[in-house]
Amino acid sequence: MLRRASCALVLLLIASDARAGSVQVFLSQDGRDVSGTPATRVVFTPRSGTDGPPVECAPKGICAVPPGQFAISLRCPSLVPLDRPKYFSDTAADIPTKRGLVLRVVPAAFVELGPHRFPSGSVLTVMDVESGLNFKSDVGSDRTSLQIPARSVLAAIFRDDAILDLWKPLALKPGERRELPENPPMPKGKAHLVVSLLFPASGTSGGNRDISVRWKSNGSALGPNIAVTGDPWRWTGFWFDIPAGEGSLKVDSKAWTLAEPARIEAPDRATGCAAPSAAGRTVA
Repeated sequence: MLRRASCALVLLLIASDARAGSVQVFLSQDGRDVSGTPATRVVFTPRSGTDGPPVECAPKGICAVPPGQFAISLRCPSLVPLDRPKYFSDTAADIPTKRGLVLRVVPAAFVELGPHRFPSGSVLTVMDVESGLNFKSDVGSDRTSLQIPARSVLAAIFRDDAILDLWKPLALKPGERRELPENPPMPKGKAHLVVSLLFPASGTSGGNRDISVRWKSNGSALGPNIAVTGDPWRWTGFWFDIPAGEGSLKVDSKAWTLAEPARIEAPDRATGCAAPSAAGRTVA
């Protein structure tokens, strides 16, 4: 029943499984059909075990997809999808389906990094505060530009399971391109902390809104500055400028408890990261 998570923020997959050879994909923004947005293509990318090139088509058009398993994405300069469905095609590609798929979209913005700011193997990860979705891009010798929702986000640089840098919340406007600034050095004795908890997916509807999480250290119990709860099966908390040192995680809930005690270090002038065992029910 218990699962473990790496410190890397995990992508939330909203699975929308369909079975047909041809499909129509519609785009919805706040309940409005925006399938006619210019310069927009729906991309069906083969997943493991499926051969062949990606299939592209215009939104709202009937798209012929060969047999296999595909991930659906969107290529559009002004919109970013909130759904990341899988598509299973197991019938002849010339039989149109009467049921379409709907992708929820929001206006897009971009965060950017100049070249050589972080070592090879680093990954820029941006979390959408409202949905809990993560958007990722490798960081290398070239300039990095990552398309994300145009609203409140949190950005971090990961390398393996360590956080090299973390920015406080950014509020982005549609079409904006925001260069991630150099963060000033943290004062001695201060730290940031990121904690992620998973709830059992089997037999539950999540539970991250039913808990209160605090970091306890040196006689203080601090709640997070930001708690992201858009994914019901994941709770992610961000603490900024807290006293450095070792502490523990305390979860208050009538229905959930930690699988095991969680000792966490907030490193001096750095960002700590913890993903303790997923929360487990206190009752059967």
